[in-house]
Amino acid sequence: MGSLVTSLACALDTYHNKGSWLIRIDDIDHTRCSQASSLSITQVLEHYFSDLPYSHIYHQSDTRSLYIKEFNRLASESLVYQCSCSRKDITALQQSQGTHLCRDKLISEFRDDTQDILRFKSSCTSLDEQLIEDAILFRRDGCFSYHFSCVVNDEYDDITHIIRGADLMDAEQPQAQLIKALGFRKLQYHYVPLIKNKSGQKLSKQNKALPITMSDDAPLTLRAALRHLQWSPNSLKSMPAENSIKALLNWAAKNWQPNLNFI
Repeated sequence: MGSLVTSLACALDTYHNKGSWLIRIDDIDHTRCSQASSLSITQVLEHYFSDLPYSHIYHQSDTRSLYIKEFNRLASESLVYQCSCSRKDITALQQSQGTHLCRDKLISEFRDDTQDILRFKSSCTSLDEQLIEDAILFRRDGCFSYHFSCVVNDEYDDITHIIRGADLMDAEQPQAQLIKALGFRKLQYHYVPLIKNKSGQKLSKQNKALPITMSDDAPLTLRAALRHLQWSPNSLKSMPAENSIKALLNWAAKNWQPNLNFI
């Protein structure tokens, strides 16, 4: 449901700005992603957004060569190091305010046979800043990181605006460091409020939230998703009573107000 809300914000803001809405399926984590999940996502999006269609859709796993290319560019500038620290080690380092010695273990080119994490070496001097800004580029399990892959794809796709859930607000800072180091364009970020369960947890697979399926009552589901976004009282009064995806999307596109719907 949270993904549907974010997709709505993307579609409506794109329509409002006469832009193009791109969808990338984040499947770089080959240990967790499946072809069936990707197909399900595509089918649901096509079902809900035929009247506000996305420009195109693709999978991040198709662009691995771009990640290697930009990784090597950072490595050639002495901006990548091997980090053997576990989460426990990092916590101990924070508590002791010691020196992160791994930052001296620079590498000059991409290698996927390492057992270490490969990190970006930021220009930060304090340990606390380094532990935030030294973004992971390549993980121990052989996957490029979310931060790095998104930054590279955004540049090559000519993205100008990023719309995502509020749980990713912390991603903006390390991604901005990578964008600066790579000489990429600055982006505009917008965030939509999260949908939470009764315990205050974000709806997610981790918290056993059910996915939207093709058998759901689409108009009612869409209406619930729209209501989660913020609307002026006058706009809400004009929301159509009929359970029609087309009617609801037409209403939403007409009444969309970015300054109201983003955090």
